Amino acid sequence: MAPGRVELDADGTGSFHFGCVNGWFTWPPTALSFRATWDGNDEMDSAHGTFEASLDEEGNLTGTVVFHGGDESDLFARRWVSTDGQVEP
Repeated sequence: MAPGRVELDADGTGSFHFGCVNGWFTWPPTALSFRATWDGNDEMDSAHGTFEASLDEEGNLTGTVVFHGGDESDLFARRWVSTDGQVEP
């Protein structure tokens, strides 16, 4: 299984993956904290819920993925920096 990841794109789209869960959402790119609804799948079953997150001054993300009518999972994601020092998109 691949490591979990969160992607926040400058165009306001975002996605996450952890375990067998994949989700997609939109977010306000100028915000340091946001709450969004997400749609996706959990082991190929349809899933949706809310995604709440805050960015710190270093670009690290903390938050919670909440499944509608079910579980929730806290998250921490570090900004990925390549070996040549470049911040990866």
